[in-house]
Amino acid sequence: MKLAILILVILSFFVSCSVAPPTSSTSKSTKSPTTSTTPTSPTEQISPKRSQIMLSDDIKIGILYPLKGPYAEEGKDKLRGVQMAIDEINNSGDVLALGGKKFQLIEEDTANSFMQVELVTKKLIEEYKVNFLIGGTSSDLVNHISKISNHFKIVHFSTTSSPDLTNIYARKYFFREGLSTYASAKILSKILNQKYKKKKYLFITADYEWGVKTELMFKHFISKDVIKESRSITLPFPYSMPEDYQAAIDLAKKFKADVIILSLFGEHLSEMMIKLHREKISKKKVKIVIPNVTISAIDKVGDEVFNKALASVSWSWEIPYILKIPQGIKFVENFYKIYNRYPSSKAAAGYTIVYQIKDAINRAHSLSGPKIVEALENHRYQLLKGQEYWRKWDHQSIQDIYVVEGKLKQNKYDYLKLLLTATELEEKSKKKNKNKIFIDYKSWSDIRLKNSKSLELQ
Repeated sequence: MKLAILILVILSFFVSCSVAPPTSSTSKSTKSPTTSTTPTSPTEQISPKRSQIMLSDDIKIGILYPLKGPYAEEGKDKLRGVQMAIDEINNSGDVLALGGKKFQLIEEDTANSFMQVELVTKKLIEEYKVNFLIGGTSSDLVNHISKISNHFKIVHFSTTSSPDLTNIYARKYFFREGLSTYASAKILSKILNQKYKKKKYLFITADYEWGVKTELMFKHFISKDVIKESRSITLPFPYSMPEDYQAAIDLAKKFKADVIILSLFGEHLSEMMIKLHREKISKKKVKIVIPNVTISAIDKVGDEVFNKALASVSWSWEIPYILKIPQGIKFVENFYKIYNRYPSSKAAAGYTIVYQIKDAINRAHSLSGPKIVEALENHRYQLLKGQEYWRKWDHQSIQDIYVVEGKLKQNKYDYLKLLLTATELEEKSKKKNKNKIFIDYKSWSDIRLKNSKSLELQ
């Protein structure tokens, strides 16, 4: 009898721990997205809601992002931009080529885990029959999603900036909207080589593929004499302990660096900047350099901490006002009305990607992966910034990059001063081919061949 009771208790515990299926949303309210963290087993009975999603004739977009961890806020802001674009398109019926079909968004939590990413990516493709994928936040997980989506011929868009994603790991069904670390390191290094010659450089780097590659890109473009005397330290990823940050602080003090390059992102970047400020390191004429900064990171540290820091961005909400881009201004103001906050570059990229999906469908008159790829390649577009296009041989969105400097804000979120654009740099140069910010075909093909990769994306 006791054994029977014990078995019943254990069974009831497992039933109570079941996880709900992912959210499918077409509404504007996406401020607190909910999602499944454990894929449903094949033997589990399909709920009416899941069945409805699977049988729906809508155009399904799967989005993957972490609910927790150092990159969670950036993932959530990308979701906001994606949801805003979906709502606008659904309300306008703009997918004309397919009879005004609606978009449907299905969310999944990556949980910063390879195993979880594999499970939920296959779940979105095989069970929910998504037509497109957006997301992944850290470069190693994005690459894993890309492998899977490429196998199923599902077009996958990402905003992650690791250069390897569009060179060594470039694939036929993968596209990147946003900057590449190659581009950000190159444009920032031009300023550093001019203004910070013969200075002592310290690299503080996230210890995974994106961070390490970012540091290597800077070391490739910065004067070799400077690099010989530089120092480096890594922070464990995805989670760093207080003693890890302290080790970096101690090295910065001991080395007496003039320039500190933070190849960090999300919470790692915010925490490191705050600690450098508290220790008064960033106040002692030390130049802080950030290859990829977002408004969420700046907002966490505040304008005093970010003041005078040098950074590159693919977009910031101030840019449309400075450069007088009407569609960008409209996006900023509508985003603020919905979410009561200004959009980050990740939100802008997510918004742009959805509109690019819509336009590609209308050109292709199809949801077929190969036809969508053909419709995207070499296509030129303009939405929230200047002219962009999807370069055919690596699927990088070629666009302007902005060099900015932190400033004391005049009003809420007004943190950035625009110093230079990549377009201005190229126009001023007499050797224009030498100053292209994104990687050129020869360099790209050399990398591909060196790594035994085909020059035609597979």
